[in-house]
Amino acid sequence: MTADDPLAPPSADDAVVARLIAFLRHEGADARGHAGERTLIDHLIGTYEVLRRWEQPAAIAHAALIHSVYGTDVYARPLLPLSRRHELIALAGEEVERLAYLFSVTPRGPLFAGTHAWLRDLPRRSVGEPGAASDPPASRDESDALIVLHMANLA
Repeated sequence: MTADDPLAPPSADDAVVARLIAFLRHEGADARGHAGERTLIDHLIGTYEVLRRWEQPAAIAHAALIHSVYGTDVYARPLLPLSRRHELIALAGEEVERLAYLFSVTPRGPLFAGTHAWLRDLPRRSVGEPGAASDPPASRDESDALIVLHMANLA
C-alpha cells in the first residue's frame, strides 16, 4: 500500500501491516471462518482496506487488522486470550492494540446509541479471566475511533 494508491493491497513498505498479517496467519486467522464463507483474516484485511480508502490515520487502520482478535459481543470466537495483549502491543504499538481491546469490550448497541456525555459510564463486555484488571474507559478520541472502526467493520 502506498499513500498514492490507498486501494493497493498491503505491502512490505508498511512494516506494521506486514508484521500483523504474518502474526495473524501464524495464529490461524486464515483458517478460521468469519461471517459466511470468508475467513477471519479476509475480514480483518478487508476492514483495514476500507479504512485506508477512507484515508483514516494509520493507528485506526492498523487496529482494523486486529479489531476482533479478542472476540466481540457479536463474534464470540477469540483468536487470542487477553493474556497475550503484550504480544500485540509489541507488534502494533500501544495505541493500536488499545483500540482493538476497546473494540472487544465495548458493546455495539450502547456505543452506537450514545454521545460523549455518557462515555465514562459505557457498559463493557466481560472478557478474559475473572478478576483481571480492566483498562480505563475510552477517551473521547478513542470513542470516535471506535465508531469509525465499527463503521468500517460493518462496511
